[in-house]
Amino acid sequence: MIRLSCENDLSKFFTGSRLELFERAVLESGLKEDDGEIFVETSGDHLIKGIFSLCQGITRIEELGNH
Repeated sequence: MIRLSCENDLSKFFTGSRLELFERAVLESGLKEDDGEIFVETSGDHLIKGIFSLCQGITRIEELGNH
């Protein structure tokens, strides 16, 4: 979120279709968002899968700033 805020006005970023795409990326990647903090909750047994999901979701969110 910090990187996106440096390149975008977040008040405008989180409106309309970008907000919908952001929410979809978070949901489909199994991530959670709390006041700009993006994270995934996982057990130690599923740590690799959790890291992969986090990276995949962050990549999708990062790409929203390029449009």
